[in-house]
Amino acid sequence: MSIEKYVIVTIILLCVAQGAYALTFYGSESHIEDEKLFDSVRITLNENNSQQLKILYMNKIINFSFSANFPTNCELSPSERGTFVICDVSKATPKNRSIAFNLTLQSVQKVGDKYNFKKEFVVYESVNSFFMSVYLPKLSQLNSDSIIPTYGAITSDGRSIIVYWQKNSIPLGELLSFQMSYEVIGGQQDYTVSMISVVLLIIVVFVAALAVKYKKLPEIRTIFPVLKSDEKMIMELILKHGDGVNQKVIVRESGLSKAKVSKVLKSLSERDIVRLERVGRSNRIYLVKYLKGK
Repeated sequence: MSIEKYVIVTIILLCVAQGAYALTFYGSESHIEDEKLFDSVRITLNENNSQQLKILYMNKIINFSFSANFPTNCELSPSERGTFVICDVSKATPKNRSIAFNLTLQSVQKVGDKYNFKKEFVVYESVNSFFMSVYLPKLSQLNSDSIIPTYGAITSDGRSIIVYWQKNSIPLGELLSFQMSYEVIGGQQDYTVSMISVVLLIIVVFVAALAVKYKKLPEIRTIFPVLKSDEKMIMELILKHGDGVNQKVIVRESGLSKAKVSKVLKSLSERDIVRLERVGRSNRIYLVKYLKGK
């Protein structure tokens, strides 16, 4: 092989090696209250993470706080396009590589009787698995045709309408833009109509749950919007590795502590979402049959 060809092949291999996702998971659970967005973000870094995590939020940041299971510091840096959240992640380890943000964002604008929601941000790292959910205010009526991107899905927890988006393989620097519009129902008559709608929705959800349980339809993704961020991340890993994944694998890839993973799995087991089977000094994790559609 000539030197020129060797150099080209080496460059290609280096590019492929560096193409691994810097973030294994980016999860966001948001609640709209008083025309503000209260956003809880959970991020899991790759084992071979970079020295710095940088995210640009186009929406105005009103409040910000952070936490991590490794020593770090995060700061806000205003720019012409928005505000950067910049975190030092150089001290993250293979076992401790999770970081969380709590943000209050100005992302809702009222136009007449309608409320327009828009959230835009850029993650300056590649992301393997992305999930974002937005809980609308109680007694809201969603304009389903306004959801952007259109792959967004709609569900409910019986109290609020939830819109969520899920995507894999997000490249570094891609603009993530999410939009929708809704109305808040007011007045006693509208309130009564809304409550009837909520009751009917609960009945529909209950009937659907029975259908899933007894007809054993595969509805695993429908439970994601009502799971906590840690639960979503662990469920993603279970789906990734398939039935019978060892609990040690979940601990290693989630970046959570053994105690935290055990606590989350116990909660999922008690809610009949997963089944734990003791093997030696660890557990193997299985989805319950009705969620597998078998």
